[in-house]
Amino acid sequence: MAEKAEADLEFAEELERLMKDTTQGQDISQFLVQVYGGEVKNIVNIGNTGDVTIQ
Repeated sequence: MAEKAEADLEFAEELERLMKDTTQGQDISQFLVQVYGGEVKNIVNIGNTGDVTIQ
């Protein structure tokens, strides 16, 4: 999408508007998870929290 947004200003502006509408002005956390082989049961993204127990 980044390449398309760089090449197409109208697309970039529409994407920005949609993101603002979706997030309602809240910050967005971005993360990337790559798994090669094996098995993943859960992927958890936690911004801020107190105690967390995952079983």
